[in-house]
Amino acid sequence: MDNDKINPAHYRNGFPRKPVECIEVAEHLPFCLGNAIKYIWRAGKKEGEDWRLDLEKARWYLERQSLAREYPHGLEQALEVMRLVETGGILSVVELTRFETLTAMLSDPCGVGDAIDTLVAVLEERDRIRQNEQDAREGREEQTNEAN
Repeated sequence: MDNDKINPAHYRNGFPRKPVECIEVAEHLPFCLGNAIKYIWRAGKKEGEDWRLDLEKARWYLERQSLAREYPHGLEQALEVMRLVETGGILSVVELTRFETLTAMLSDPCGVGDAIDTLVAVLEERDRIRQNEQDAREGREEQTNEAN
């Protein structure tokens, strides 16, 4: 269990082969864009919380950012940090999709909607697989109990 309330694991744990932390990307960005990064970064990583709410928050912050007159010069620095990630080492489809969503957002903050939709689909599939596995485990336990 991670008890760090200031910098919890769902922000510290970046991508498997090249650990990049959320703050290393977000610190180059204005408030709204940095918050959108944060919510995409942690979506589906925080145990017991619905990742859909995180992605709704990310979209809300992106909408707020789109109202800004111009995008910050920090986008390129944030994208440079994301380029440090060695995507060949990312084993999880979820993490690869998250990486692609974050990179798309930094490349074009206004055009990230499709990338977020893809991340939603991947997280929904992950949840479906987890539920099927849980149902199968419970079914085996029930059969074992009946046999005894």
